Amino acid sequence: VTPKTVPLTVPVTAVTDTEAQPIVGDLDWVSGTSLVAPNWTGTVTAVEAKSGSTIRTGSPIATIDGTEAIAVFSPFPFYRPIGPGVTGPDVAALGAVLTSLGIADVRVSDTYDTAFGDAINLLSQRLTGVAPAAGSQGIFEPSWFVWLPAKQIRVKAVALVVGGLAPAQG
Repeated sequence: VTPKTVPLTVPVTAVTDTEAQPIVGDLDWVSGTSLVAPNWTGTVTAVEAKSGSTIRTGSPIATIDGTEAIAVFSPFPFYRPIGPGVTGPDVAALGAVLTSLGIADVRVSDTYDTAFGDAINLLSQRLTGVAPAAGSQGIFEPSWFVWLPAKQIRVKAVALVVGGLAPAQG
């Protein structure tokens, strides 16, 4: 004979526990990544980066004297104008950035050539406020980019103020 199944009910009694329990924990604080300003001079005329947003290559950061600067991830910051006759690893890094931005599929080389100049002209046309370079040879200005040391960064705070002076380099 199988006994009949019946629910078992027990009244719930709320109890407050006031006994302290010690715990041990180690907090490991990690500083966030800070972005540094390129060699800007002038007045901040717009700030596109917002607290809480994520920036990556191509994200607009700010406009200084009407010229837009975008975020760019690369192995190192760009530090000099790149134009005809310039060679070096920064030329190759700029070529990789231009390709990643979809501006042009330039041959990644450490030597500036005509196709590279045309790609820089296309970049200058895409950025607000950048005057087109004269002739078919574009000259890249490092102030167009804010260097990202990581592929993407979540913005905690923005220290740029519209109407204020552009921050000094660094």
